[in-house]
Amino acid sequence: MKIQCALLLIATSFMSGCVGKHPFLTIQLCLGDKKNTEQFIQIMKTISIERNMRYIDRSEITQKELIAVGSDPGFRVMNISAVGPSNTGWAAGNTGLSEYEVSVSFSEGNDIDGAREFANETVSTLRKAWPVYVVPSDRGAMPMGCPNKEKK
Repeated sequence: MKIQCALLLIATSFMSGCVGKHPFLTIQLCLGDKKNTEQFIQIMKTISIERNMRYIDRSEITQKELIAVGSDPGFRVMNISAVGPSNTGWAAGNTGLSEYEVSVSFSEGNDIDGAREFANETVSTLRKAWPVYVVPSDRGAMPMGCPNKEKK
């Protein structure tokens, strides 16, 4: 668990433009299956490209790192993010959650108003496809027991 927390901290802290600055908003979604997971990734990638943000997918690298330290979660890891010219950005992942749960954290960077506008637009887009839960600011995302809709 310590390693998963460290990886999440690394993923979110690089975007903030300042060490120790926390995301201003974290949301959580239940995606339910591989198809919805791929749709989520594509939506976040498209939103980022439209906003001239640098999209980063460290999922495979993170998977290998977790396996190397003996913390393989037993499912495909998601670790994606994007950062814009003003260091406004987001990071999303499922480490510490279940396979089809994802948390998304938004950082202000150097443009508080732009970051909040971006977060509101992104959350609105995501709500069209899935219920979005706001994570309380005094804790991180925690497993919600999302049902796996994959046919086994």
